[in-house]
Amino acid sequence: MDFLEDPLDSEDFDPVQFINQRFPTESSLDDLDAFVQDINAQISTLDKDISAAVQSQSIVGKQASKDIDDARQLIEDLFSKIDDIKVKATESELMVQDLCADIKKLDYAKGHLQTSITSLNRLQMLINAVAQLEILASEYQYREAANLLDAVKQFMSHFEKYQHISVIVDLNRRVDVIRESLTTHVCSVFKDLAQNIDTVADADLIVGVPGGLRGLADTCLMVDALGPKVRQQILDDFVHRQLVPYESLFGVDKEHFSLDQVDRRWSWFKRLLKYIDTKFASIFPPHWRIQLRICLEFVDRTKMHLILLLTEMESKDISDVNLLMKALQSTIRFEQEMTEKFDLLKAIKKSQENEEAAAQVRAKEVEMQKQLKKDDKLMYIPTDHSAVNQEEETESGFLGLAHTAIAGGISGVFDKFLGSYVLLERQNLEEMLRKLSQEEDTADASDTLGHVFASSTHMFVFVKKSVKRCTAFTTGQTFLALSDELRSCLRQYISMLRNRCPPEISTNPPVFRLPPGGEKSICLMINTAEYCAEVVPQVEQMIQKQIQPSLVNKVNFTDEADLFMDFVAYSMKILVYGLLDRLDQAFRSMQQINWGTFEQVGEESAYLHHISNILVEAIPVVRANLASSYFNNFCTKLATEIIQRFQDVITRQKRITDMATQQLLLDTYSMKTLLMHLPVLNAPDPNTGAAQRGDPKNVPGMYTKLINARSTHIEVILKLVGTPDEVLLERFKLMWPDGQSADLQMIMSLKGTKRDSQQQILELLGLQAAKVLTKTATIFGQPSGGATAGTGTTASSTSPLGGPAGVAGQNAAAFAASTAASAQAASAAAFSSMKSLTQDLSSTARSAVGNLKWTTGTTATNK
Repeated sequence: MDFLEDPLDSEDFDPVQFINQRFPTESSLDDLDAFVQDINAQISTLDKDISAAVQSQSIVGKQASKDIDDARQLIEDLFSKIDDIKVKATESELMVQDLCADIKKLDYAKGHLQTSITSLNRLQMLINAVAQLEILASEYQYREAANLLDAVKQFMSHFEKYQHISVIVDLNRRVDVIRESLTTHVCSVFKDLAQNIDTVADADLIVGVPGGLRGLADTCLMVDALGPKVRQQILDDFVHRQLVPYESLFGVDKEHFSLDQVDRRWSWFKRLLKYIDTKFASIFPPHWRIQLRICLEFVDRTKMHLILLLTEMESKDISDVNLLMKALQSTIRFEQEMTEKFDLLKAIKKSQENEEAAAQVRAKEVEMQKQLKKDDKLMYIPTDHSAVNQEEETESGFLGLAHTAIAGGISGVFDKFLGSYVLLERQNLEEMLRKLSQEEDTADASDTLGHVFASSTHMFVFVKKSVKRCTAFTTGQTFLALSDELRSCLRQYISMLRNRCPPEISTNPPVFRLPPGGEKSICLMINTAEYCAEVVPQVEQMIQKQIQPSLVNKVNFTDEADLFMDFVAYSMKILVYGLLDRLDQAFRSMQQINWGTFEQVGEESAYLHHISNILVEAIPVVRANLASSYFNNFCTKLATEIIQRFQDVITRQKRITDMATQQLLLDTYSMKTLLMHLPVLNAPDPNTGAAQRGDPKNVPGMYTKLINARSTHIEVILKLVGTPDEVLLERFKLMWPDGQSADLQMIMSLKGTKRDSQQQILELLGLQAAKVLTKTATIFGQPSGGATAGTGTTASSTSPLGGPAGVAGQNAAAFAASTAASAQAASAAAFSSMKSLTQDLSSTARSAVGNLKWTTGTTATNK
């Protein structure tokens, strides 16, 4: 048996199962002895193997212990060697530190020696430069002295931390003395030059520098080297001396201190610029911008002169608008000439374009100088004073400020003193409106442009020209004041239109009396007001785009646009009620007919012909002159008012007979037909006199629905009036489902029903209403006493629907609501059926007017 496959080695070995498998029968027990011997042999072999393994393991354990001891010894030897290496490394490090300390000392000594040598060299160069500068300054050799002064400043910067040393203190003192001496001399040179250049034949005699006038260019280099403060001092003094004659001629209370002498100011200044250009063009560097600086000073002084002059004129009330505007125009031309001469916009744009590139170059130069200074190799770098000055002027916004000061600088002074100009513009606009109004009144509104009054278009043309004139002078406070005056004129124009409207004779109801042909004038007013309401926001936007940004929020024409829209609504009211006033006589004729004794049905009544004639005459005129959107609104309002007045006349009658009911049904149908075609009515045919109608398809659908609904309601009233008393209540509920007791009482009054009968019918209506609630309560097991029988009202405390009945009460309410909805649906269905039944009541009347033509001048007589 293979040992590896021996079942005895299995983890789940079962001896009983094993024996049963090995000896399943008694006959198999014959092999038992052999099996036992085999097992014993295996046990002996296994014991030998175990013993051999134990012995082998014992030998291996002893050898492992020996190997571990050997390893420990080797590790101890290794640690000993490492300690020796550490000691030697420490000794080596100490040796290296000693060597580095010696090297550092030598390096420090070298650095100090180099610094000392460099400082001595610089000190020697500084001493030599100062000595040479003193010589050049005494000899006025300004070109060489300027460069040397710049070098001295750079050398002195290296000795800032040695200011306590006597040698450096002495050198600083000597340099300060030289700078003070140079500053005093160059200032006196330019002072003498400005004072005496026109009084001496040979200008070189007054210039205390070598080379005379030609040597002044070198003096300018020295001024730049002395710094911007010295340059500014010299330039300010020079500029002020050039304007001394200006003050003597045009200053306060001088000979030419008046508004009519403004042109002479500009002429004098132009001569001064020409003189400066002739005398000093080759002397002053371009970056000094001497002419521009003189111009700025001239502008400042002129502004002050004009402020004082205009203030004085205003206080004395001697302002002349024409003279003021002439001076302002001349000032604006001068500012434009100066702006073009100095080309400031181009210079500003160019400086902006070069700013980024120049900044990069400067950054590289600064970085290089920092590195040289760090390496102590920076000795002297010449300075480009022209570039430095130009940079300073650009960064400080000098050119931008100069452009702002010149362009609008002087003319802006006039802005606060142009009130008379604004007043003149308003007077001109008011005068124009007055003339146009008079012309339109005399022309009977025939002078129109596109169905609007010509005065409106002329007004906005004048407004546009007025804005253009003002913006040519100013876009500041004066422009804002002008916009306020324009708003005032727009309000005045609204008042002018309102004055043309007919007065309101009565307010409740509104009554306006239109003259013959007055509807056309009202239509033109509506169109004109709408046109103005559309243009006013455009005027507002135009002004906002041109006015100064800080004043944009103060320009607001919203109120004026709203006033024009309000006037549109007011004019529409006049048009509607004005035509209703013309129809008033027809409705009076209808009111005067005794419908209580009316006995014979004929053609349509005479008052309808009167209404038709008026509408046929007026509607085509209104449609031809009124915008379509407003015309549809007008037709809706007019038709609504006509139907309402027609209904009011009917409901105000004391009694209407059955024959009168048929006649009124006929008239209602005729009125409905007329109003259905109201939007498309045309003038009568000149040959036949019959009214002409346009295509009914052009009538708006909403308008048709409105006329049908209002006419149907009148027909229901008349049909109920013609209904016998026996079936009145039933038909009232069917034909007028939402009718109230007051409506039923009105019907009975028109029928002439006696009061007792009216009371019985009303009580019957109340009883039936109470039965609905009683039946509903009974269904849910509630007592029927919750409803008050005679009045149809429910008791507040005992009603099953209103009291605290819990869930049952809520179910009752829900059922009642469902019942009411079903009743409404049934009523609607019944009303639809009733309409077909009641059509027979007026079939004869409708057939009578089937071929009826609307004619003018025809009158029917009702007996």
